[in-house]
Amino acid sequence: PAALVLLSSSDLGCACGLLRHKRDSMLLALGCDDLSVRVVDTVGCRPVRRFDGHTNTLTDLAWGSDARWLLSVALDCTLRIVDVPSGALVGWYAFEYAATSLCVSPGGEFVATSHVDSAAICVWASRIAFQDVLVGEVTSSR
Repeated sequence: PAALVLLSSSDLGCACGLLRHKRDSMLLALGCDDLSVRVVDTVGCRPVRRFDGHTNTLTDLAWGSDARWLLSVALDCTLRIVDVPSGALVGWYAFEYAATSLCVSPGGEFVATSHVDSAAICVWASRIAFQDVLVGEVTSSR
């Protein structure tokens, strides 16, 4: 449409099949064909983080409720959760069947997934949402 005007673009070096933006955040998550998940700052149009680890095609991405965590699922039958500010992998889960889609509840306490060859929607309780969690390195005070 004539109403759209390209403001900027950035060459990431590979094609991206998934885009997810979190409301009230200036970050955009990209699921790339090289099996990486990348985070781009939409204001500066520059890469902020790159996460590797999936071994097959990415099927979906979802931001956590506070845009701190990013969840990804792929045809390798895994769910990976990364803490974007620290760059740390904070969760890794293997499924019997590959997840085709995922969604995080507004409060972040539940994750819903759909899977290959299944008519069901699976709802998972986030153990982390119901306990105190320290993300980062723990150092001795001695």
